[in-house]
Amino acid sequence: MTTPQLVPNRPALVRFVADSRPDLSPADVEGALIALESANWTWNRIVMATAAMVCHLEEPRDLREAARDPLRLRRGHR
Repeated sequence: MTTPQLVPNRPALVRFVADSRPDLSPADVEGALIALESANWTWNRIVMATAAMVCHLEEPRDLREAARDPLRLRRGHR
């Protein structure tokens, strides 16, 4: 049996966010995801942080900030 793995799919994740949070700009979301990828985050971590952003009604800038300061999400920046 093969171990299940997430397949990186940025366009699908952007669509998920846009469908879930129409108040957010897909271009801003994609930019935030690129920032996380550039910071060498794993795809699993990116998906989890993005889902948390959606659920907590946060903004793409919060993800971009997390790319610069990875502990930001854990400290509760609000």
